[in-house]
Amino acid sequence: HDHVESFESYSLYFISSDSPADQQKFAKDYGLDGESNVIFGRTAPMFILQTVGSIPTPSVYIYNDERRLVKQFNGETPIQEIIRYL
Repeated sequence: HDHVESFESYSLYFISSDSPADQQKFAKDYGLDGESNVIFGRTAPMFILQTVGSIPTPSVYIYNDERRLVKQFNGETPIQEIIRYL
C-alpha cells in the first residue's frame, strides 16, 4: 500500500488459489480494498500449471498497452525494482 500511487495508471491483478474470504482479508490487511485499479481473482493451481507451467510465488508480470510482456519477476522482489519498469 505504501507505493500504490506508483501504480495508479495501471490495473493490478492479484491472482491466487485462496478463498474469496482470504483474498478480502489480504486486501483489507494491506489497505488495497478501496483501490479501484486493484482486482483480485481466483484460479485453481492446476489451471496455472496447464496454462503457463510451474511458477514461483510471488510472481509479477508487467505488460505494456499492446499486451506484450515487459518484465517478469519471480520470487520476492524489492518494490523499487518493479517500479523501475513502469
